[in-house]
Amino acid sequence: MKIVKKNVYYCEFCKKHSLRSLAEHEESCTLNPNRHCKLCDIAGFVDSKLVDEAINKIFLLPFEQNTIGYKNIKISEQQRDELTSGMDGCPACLASVVKRAWKIAKEKGVGLTFEKLDLKERFNGFWRDMNSTRESYD
Repeated sequence: MKIVKKNVYYCEFCKKHSLRSLAEHEESCTLNPNRHCKLCDIAGFVDSKLVDEAINKIFLLPFEQNTIGYKNIKISEQQRDELTSGMDGCPACLASVVKRAWKIAKEKGVGLTFEKLDLKERFNGFWRDMNSTRESYD
């Protein structure tokens, strides 16, 4: 029998772990409050620092309270687009807003509902647009 001890690296912000260093992941992790967005770099967007501002605005929105005292903030499609308007449509920045807001809401004991939010389709649309503008390899 052979026993091998290995170092396991964990992201400080999310639950991701690996046998390799996660320093590069941590820099752009969507739960990192000081993240650097790689998709903004690829697309030529201005690396937006509006994520914190959008999250703060979410918790200023009115919340619904049901009969047992559960609080919920419901964010419509229009409100979401207004909150993220300065992010140039970057799906990673939107994902950061959503994931960090959900984490804060959970800590505060508040529910958070985003209407008609399909992050997968946002990412697919982003890459479809990027690939359509890319030069061919011919």
